[in-house]
Amino acid sequence: MAFIMTNNRARGELLQARLRDFDFKMVLNQYRKQVDPTLGQKIEKVCNRHFYSRFQFLGNVSYDERVHDAIFSRKIYITKYPYTHTATDLQNIAKKLTRTTSQAVPALLQKP
Repeated sequence: MAFIMTNNRARGELLQARLRDFDFKMVLNQYRKQVDPTLGQKIEKVCNRHFYSRFQFLGNVSYDERVHDAIFSRKIYITKYPYTHTATDLQNIAKKLTRTTSQAVPALLQKP
């Protein structure tokens, strides 16, 4: 970005404005207990500080080798293993996504 701003300030400002329109959602997949539990929040903070877009950490999906079994048997993991940490993680992330989406929809429907 610094290179673009130095060589063509108008295009750099346009790029910054366009990047601000993006709203990224992040998930740490195959999360293991040995990893820092605040890693996702730390990554979100670094991304929001150094990039020109918004980043939101939605949560961790715990590692579970039964995911492979569910895929191999062509069964939906959350149906086959509903009471696991991984299933709970997936449900919590889904709730955050639907809450975000349902809040954003009325704003999209409003006329300017």
